Amino acid sequence: MFMTPTGPPSCKVGDVRSDRGFSFALSNALLPLLEPLSARTWNCPYYRVRFDMRWITWVLTSNNRRTVPAPLLSRCRVICIPQLSGAHLAYFALREAAARGLPADTVDALADMLAGAQPGWDLRAVIKLIDGLVARENRPPLQ
Repeated sequence: MFMTPTGPPSCKVGDVRSDRGFSFALSNALLPLLEPLSARTWNCPYYRVRFDMRWITWVLTSNNRRTVPAPLLSRCRVICIPQLSGAHLAYFALREAAARGLPADTVDALADMLAGAQPGWDLRAVIKLIDGLVARENRPPLQ
């Protein structure tokens, strides 16, 4: 399970409701698939066929480890990923902006700005910033 150290306090998935009105937690549905003995003879409720699900590699992600139910945590290898630093963001921006053909001076200015960025920036924000710069570079000149 890959986790980042910060994020919203609640799980995005929540409970699943069937078309017949039954409600269940998604984590309860995952437990038999993560347990080798029950995964070996898992019955698909839709196709009504038995599958050996032991060979599936599961990657679960969470923004906050505290919101993940303990039974799921006990069945996963937890890897905590630290928050991105300004240097990480600058390196990403250098590669992404150069790949999109932005001028070298723009790429350098962007990397310098992100290297000194305050915590709270993430890759989505950097991508949006680069998207805006690309759009500005590609707009037609005013006449």
